[in-house]
Amino acid sequence: MVLISDSSAVIAPPGDSGTTVDLSRPFLFMVPFWGERYRRYFVERLLPSLLAPNNLPLLRADEGHRFLIATTPEDWAAIVDLPIIRRLRQHATPTLIEIPKPTGETAPGSTSAILHQDVALKLLAKAAFQGKGYGSLMWPDCIISDGMVASLIKHARAGRHLVLCPALRQAEESAISELKNRGLVPDGSSPAENGATINIPQRVLADLMVRHLHPEMAKFEEGAPDQPLLAPFRYWRLPNDVGIILHTFHSSPMLLDYGTVVDHDLACLERGSFEDVYVAHNFGAVDQVHVVRDSDEFCIASFTPTAVGQISSVMPADRIENDGESFIRCGTIAVSISFHAARMPLKRILFQKSVRWHGRELDQPAIKEEDRISAFIDRAVRHSRYTRPVGTMLSAYLGSPLLASSIPYLRFLLRAMLGDRHKLAHIRRRISFTLLGPFKRALFRFSSGGRDLDRYDPLHLSFRSTLGRKAVSAALFSASPDTAVILGIGQSNIANECDPGALYQPKGGVYNFNFFDGRCYEARDPLLGASINRSNVLTKLGDLLIERGQYHRILLAPIAHGGTYAREWSPAGRMFPRLEWTLERLKQSKINITHIFWQQGESEAALRDPKPDEWVRHFMAMVGAIRAAGAVAPIYVAQCTICRNDPNEQIRQVQRGVVDPAAGILAGPDLDLVGRDERFDGCHFSAGGLQHAAALWYEALCPSH
Repeated sequence: MVLISDSSAVIAPPGDSGTTVDLSRPFLFMVPFWGERYRRYFVERLLPSLLAPNNLPLLRADEGHRFLIATTPEDWAAIVDLPIIRRLRQHATPTLIEIPKPTGETAPGSTSAILHQDVALKLLAKAAFQGKGYGSLMWPDCIISDGMVASLIKHARAGRHLVLCPALRQAEESAISELKNRGLVPDGSSPAENGATINIPQRVLADLMVRHLHPEMAKFEEGAPDQPLLAPFRYWRLPNDVGIILHTFHSSPMLLDYGTVVDHDLACLERGSFEDVYVAHNFGAVDQVHVVRDSDEFCIASFTPTAVGQISSVMPADRIENDGESFIRCGTIAVSISFHAARMPLKRILFQKSVRWHGRELDQPAIKEEDRISAFIDRAVRHSRYTRPVGTMLSAYLGSPLLASSIPYLRFLLRAMLGDRHKLAHIRRRISFTLLGPFKRALFRFSSGGRDLDRYDPLHLSFRSTLGRKAVSAALFSASPDTAVILGIGQSNIANECDPGALYQPKGGVYNFNFFDGRCYEARDPLLGASINRSNVLTKLGDLLIERGQYHRILLAPIAHGGTYAREWSPAGRMFPRLEWTLERLKQSKINITHIFWQQGESEAALRDPKPDEWVRHFMAMVGAIRAAGAVAPIYVAQCTICRNDPNEQIRQVQRGVVDPAAGILAGPDLDLVGRDERFDGCHFSAGGLQHAAALWYEALCPSH
């Protein structure tokens, strides 16, 4: 029998009366990381929060408590003598669990990163099992509220063998900015260097977690239009902005009693994640399991850059269409329960438990809403007994990679068959990505000296075929008043996504830098480096600049990608590696950039709540990174907000507002002057629109007056 504790009371400090078992074995805290970024997260976020008064300071290292750190020798050497580590030694002995240094790049979320993480987790689990203590797995990019260790001590003394804490991802940029502004985390000083703690009360952190959910979480709010059928978690917002109610199939294992494990199964990690498969196989049949059902006990904020793992659509609150307790919704949830619990019955019990995240006391409307949601979920759990065959079938179906790969296309198929060519094009691209992706990755890794294609071209949409292209020497583009080197950044209308019937080849003197191989070629549409394989405004602009005698040679370096947001080009975004690599490649070739074009804003303009301040923040972060890389060329900012919508004055205003000649940021053209009749699909430039846009860019660079 598995007993899930229903306790949601605030956990008191250890030593309370009523505890039944002495804490006779040590805690073994576990964390995996490698590389400067996550090493810094560990010593400046996670560890300082664990040194809050009711966390690690409740323990003494001489009682045998250890902090198992799975990292490389190089990363260990960088932290072992830091003041924050010296402070840790008072409460738990830091212990190196050595992992090999990655042989290639391990970008966050990439397959190579996940595989290397699995290596670290296996070594941590093996060490924790040998220690027979109370394991506690954490991640370096988290901040934990005060009171977590106090809670774990109480549960260990009460004889509970597994404590699970639900967590969702938070948007790193906005959440950390607020914490700094409120003085809850240091701004400018380093806890790693001065040993300072981060002490955030439960309700303060819970309130921040709810308000700064990662954009990827939007589709899991109950009632979101594109909520997945088999959603791994669902949440409801409580009245009066009190907080949220969460029902989830996934939780972080904050306490694992290795003293209860007899047959330790590490091989199961080959079949799934540590949080799910490993915990279920090794601790799923224990007598006592506790779920942290109230953020007043403790809570975990998991910070992720907004661009990492970003879904294509963000659902604002006013798009939520919650139909309450309809039969269809209940049946949908029942199917998801049967699917997730098909191989791990513990998940059924876990999902049934209501989890509260709230920043203040729950009022009567909130409690009433929680009761309604709980009754609804109970009904779905009861009905799931009838959907078990469906869940089992779906589980087996999704276990087949070939069949699973077709699922994202099913919802588009009918509309595509009815003539929606955009949906059909999307399906073709996704099929190509799925079927050809492994071959493209392998070929690119071989040709680029071990680099990860997904890091520089996440969707494999960039044009990079040099077949039939004539290469030229990079020496042609040494610094000269007669030569312009134009770097094009932004989204589809400065990428190769304009009129497919308007492919253009300049008359001469216009060349194309391919950031994928670092070589220069004679230019023609589609340009090497930008997304898709259609026409590009830069080829026509290059011809204008040559024909009108402004330059003798033009080198175009387009890296724009359709559908991108400003945040994706900032240093934490998924498009930044291609910008960073292009700057590096140009520098290696001794080519100095003379102009940088920033033509982006349509994605934000299409949102109901575009948040112009965030656009500015991400743009300025990108500018700072460009300058730090040594590129001093002026950055021309275009005004562009039309894509099947009216001009968005909020975004247009900030596009004008960032112009600062003293900082080398200049006004580009107003491309919203290219009307809808000059856009072949209501968004992307037609042949006439390309000519108009090129003329507007020319006028911005070479004013007639």
